[in-house]
Parts: sequence; structure tokens; C-alpha cells
Amino acid sequence: MPLPQKIITLTAITAILSGNGISYAQSSELLELPFFDDFSYNSKTPDNSLWINSGVDISTTLPNRPPSIGAAVFDALDANGSFYPSQYNLKYSNGDTLTSKPINLNYPGDNTIYLTFFYQPGGFGDAPEPEDELMLDFYSPEDDEWTTVKTFSGSACYGFKQESIAITQRCYLQEGFRFRFRNYFSLGSAKQADLVSNCDYWLLDYIKLDKLRSATDTVYQDVALTNCPEIKIGNYQTVPWSHYAKASDKAPISYSIFYRNNDNEPRMLDSINLILKSKDVVDTLMLGSYNLPSYWDFDETKQFKYSFKSDIETAEYQFGIKLVSDVSHQDFAPNNTFFSNKTFADYYAYDDGSAEAGYGIHGEGSTGSLVAVAFQPLAPDYIKGVYIYFNPTFNDAQANFFDLKIWADNNGLPGDELYSDSNLSIPKNECGSFVYFPLKHAVAVSDIFYIGWKKVQNEILNVGFDKSTTTTVNNYYNINGVWKKSAERGQIMIRPSFGSTSTPTEFVPETEIKSQNITLTPNPAKNYLHISGLGDYPSRVFIISSSGKIVKQITLYAEEDIDITDLAEGVYLLKVGDFTTKFLKIK
Repeated sequence: MPLPQKIITLTAITAILSGNGISYAQSSELLELPFFDDFSYNSKTPDNSLWINSGVDISTTLPNRPPSIGAAVFDALDANGSFYPSQYNLKYSNGDTLTSKPINLNYPGDNTIYLTFFYQPGGFGDAPEPEDELMLDFYSPEDDEWTTVKTFSGSACYGFKQESIAITQRCYLQEGFRFRFRNYFSLGSAKQADLVSNCDYWLLDYIKLDKLRSATDTVYQDVALTNCPEIKIGNYQTVPWSHYAKASDKAPISYSIFYRNNDNEPRMLDSINLILKSKDVVDTLMLGSYNLPSYWDFDETKQFKYSFKSDIETAEYQFGIKLVSDVSHQDFAPNNTFFSNKTFADYYAYDDGSAEAGYGIHGEGSTGSLVAVAFQPLAPDYIKGVYIYFNPTFNDAQANFFDLKIWADNNGLPGDELYSDSNLSIPKNECGSFVYFPLKHAVAVSDIFYIGWKKVQNEILNVGFDKSTTTTVNNYYNINGVWKKSAERGQIMIRPSFGSTSTPTEFVPETEIKSQNITLTPNPAKNYLHISGLGDYPSRVFIISSSGKIVKQITLYAEEDIDITDLAEGVYLLKVGDFTTKFLKIK
């Protein structure tokens, strides 16, 4: 069940409270027309040369088919990632505010000044309810007064719509005019408080205030990128560098780009350039030229050949897309180019780091349910830990504990349990970010495995859910003892870690791991294996293949030999109980 989640947490500009609204100290800076912002710059906050900001973020992943990349986001969390003062299940509360710097509108007799903007409820996140509102206010310098001139009521998500407003009243046509957007949100749409996370999103884009306009001036001769471009290694946004270096031939590379023709006539893209930068190396790949019909959105995903290189044990690239449109038109250049980082880290990630929603199981009888995400590593290695992104919930109402699980594969579903750690605590002060959980012992994997959790409390475990990526769904759930693949489109934000990128692990047999005084002889073994050091109590022994499958399990009551003639040659993990692991080679 998806739940909404904050995109970015920021530091707000200090506001002066005045009554029930927000006013700002007058600035001596006066902007001249035209005023334009499409939020296409690579920043987490609106441009402070244009705006005074209170809690508004910029996101390149939350908007659903915007006119250009990046949009201003209004929601229920303040600049520090905390809920605005509000009460659960009451009407509504004040949210974010974005106010323009003072602008000169002193053009006597001019009736051609219009403000236009695009807006969307929800995007890829939670849509505002009907009682939630986005409001536009105008400021009269001579009256020192704000007036609401337009209100939008919440609804289900739809495509971006454009609004056009003529500014003709004399009280606004002055030096020092300002306009602002605000949102009201409510927390009562969910039946229980633990289901309430960041919510009631509104998105704004393409804000233009200028003269010499009319009510029909709503066309932009602009070809623009619309969402953050992606590069994937196989199905992953991120993979460990040591794994890629060993198995680059097993990891097809693909790009996904998103762009739009905002013009009312066809446009020619002379070229699309894919750019990869690393240190002093810049590689540019030409992706072709295209004739774009008017008002069309384009999503393009293709594989391409490229070899990432690094002379150290990690790699950091900048990945960018640059559109070059026909020179016969006036095109807004800033939204034609966008760069983001492509990092090879110590983990696998399907997600892009942004949580547009949340994922969890809720309802009567859901305690004990399981959630799992499938991964297939590029190279054999040992899982050392797990990163999990937890969403902030209202009054920290989500679960306090959970059980961390790792499973082997069983014909495309989670099978035998490879690892379990009970009653792990969720650090509530770290919600809104990834939390790292080191494993008690390393888990060997070389084929498909699953990581996830068991729900141990009635409250939901609210884990980040990335809904804007194009990766195939790899999520599974188990409520009544039967595993099923989730139909919900998106990526659960959980990442298996394979140790520090500065000290990559090697998948090699070891004859001694000092967790208990248990020894294996001989090792390498052929027909039999002798286990000593078990003590005077029964011990469950598992032999696990490099693919993570349990191939033999037995209960031993004393030192004795185990027949291994039925096992093929290779490297295995031998697990005694829950605490001791050894590596075994069979020859």
C-alpha cells in the first residue's frame, strides 16, 4: 500500500509571522519584467534571486510529465522535514509558501500584463483531497495587503494545466508588487495515524509574468527535458564498482531520457547528446536527430555500448543530456541540458534515492507478514549490511521494530531463509533518509537472493517507495504464508551492501572464521566432513550453495562426520545455528 513521502529536506528562509498569514520584510531589491522561472536548474531550492522561500522544494522526480524538468513542490512537511503544526483528523493546516521578490509593475495604462503558470496535484506522490487547497495571493504595495486571487481545490492527479491571470487593478500595478503561492493540507484521509506520511502534494512549473501579453499567450516555443535522465547498469541505478569491474560483460548499459515539445507546431531536434564526465575525460555520444510533433511527450530507453573506467576502487561520473533544437526558433536554453551524478557505491539500488511514496503492509492480521525485494548480483560476494529508507510519519506513529530477513531463491520466489535478525530498532530521528543495518555475519550470494523484513507490530513499517523509475518491479509480499509478486509500480528503497568500496571483498574460501571454536576438517573436503567444537548441545547445521540455496541440513548432537558425496565441487557456506559461519570447499 503506497504512502506519500518527502522528496527533499531544506533550510528555510526566516519568515515574519503576521496574524494567521505570513508576511516578509520588505526588500530594497526590485525586479524588472520579465519574471520567469521553470525550476530547471539543478538545485534543491528555488532561485533566491527571484523568491523568498518557506519550505518549498524543487524535485526532478515527483512531477508527472511536466512542461520542463524540475518543479516547485508544496506539501505537509516544513524545511526541516517535520510536519507543520497540525492535528490528525482535523480540517486543514498551513503548508509551504513561495513568495516572489518585489517586482516593478509600474507601467501606467498598460493592460497587457499577465501571470501564467502550470500546476499539478499529486504528481507521482499523494494527491490532495478536495478540502486541500493551493492558493495564489497578490500583494498591493499601496495598501500593504495580501489578497487571494485564485484557489485550486485538491483532486486526483491529472496532467499539468496552465492558468492565465490578467493583472489590471491599479493597486497591483505599482513598484513593489509581489505574488505568492501557498498550500493547505489535511491529515484525515487515512483511518489511522501510522498511515499518515508526507502528503497532499502540489507542483508548480513554468511561472511567467510579463507585459505585451494577452489571454491567448499560452504557447511556449520551447523543447525541454522533462524528467531526470537515467543510466542503468542492467536493472540497477547503482552497483558496487568491484562487481562491475569483474562482470561488465554481464551488465548491459541503458539510458532513459524524457523530453517534450511545448510548441504548437512541429520542431526539429538537431541532435541529442549524451555526455559522460569523469575527472579529465569527457565522452559525448550522439543519439540522433528527431522531428517532434507539437505538444508531444517523448520517453526513450535504449541500450548502448560504453565501458566505465576507473584507476581506483570506486568510480564517480557525471551523466548529462543536452538537446540542440532548430536554430530558427527562440528556445529556452537552460531546460535543454541537465547533469546528475552516476556513482558506483558499495550497494545495489533499483531506486534513484527519491521517495515519492511509501510501501508497507497494514490492516488486521498483517502482523507477521513479509516483504521482499529480489536482487541478482553481477559477481559472487558477501552481503555485509542493508540500507533501508524509512519515511517520516505523523508523530512518529510507524512501527518501532522489525525483523530483517534474507532469503535464497526458489523458482522465482523467496525460498529458504539465509539470514534473520530480530527486533531491529527504527531510529525515528533518521526517518527521511537511508539507515544502515550491519549484518551479524556475512551472507554469501552469487545468484538471485531476496532481502526484506518481517512485520512484528501492528503499526505499519513505512519504507520509501520510488515511483518515478522505469525499472521492472522486483517486489514481493507474503501475508497468509503465500508469496506473491506486488502489482504496485515502483521500487522499495532497500539496498544490499557489500562492504566498503575501498576494500572490496573477494568470494574465496576461508578455513577459519573466528565467531566460535568450530573447525572443519578436512577443508577442502571430498567425501566426508568432520565438524568439531559443537559442545554438548544439539546444533542445526546448514550447507548453502554459492547461489544461496540450502543443499543440506542436519542436526548434530556431537562431533561426527557428515556425508557430502552428494554435493558437487565448489565453494559453500556452512552455517551452524544463527551465529557461526564457515566457508567450505568441496573438491
